[in-house]
Amino acid sequence: MFKIKRSKLKELSIKYFNSDSVENQNKVAIMIATAQAARVSYTVVGEEGKFDFENNINLHNKLISSGHMSPTEHCAQVMEPERYFEKPYSRNFRGFMQYREIVESTLH
Repeated sequence: MFKIKRSKLKELSIKYFNSDSVENQNKVAIMIATAQAARVSYTVVGEEGKFDFENNINLHNKLISSGHMSPTEHCAQVMEPERYFEKPYSRNFRGFMQYREIVESTLH
């Protein structure tokens, strides 16, 4: 698990999205979480190195551009109430939108 200060989220969302809106800050957080999920499968325990937010964002972008989507299956965000009452499941999540579904909907 990682901790990130709101000020750092704002800084990164301005850098990557030209806006520090809460929506963009949430995008940055889920990008970092996705990269961390990907790292679990190939990082040797004890050799993690320094945690770097920008390296994680770059890894996220590399994963998405290369079509390596499995790490996006482990992250989710809360569903909008309208969506929940209409269709409460998103892949294997109930009440949350699986990040992979969000990413794939923006790629098509």
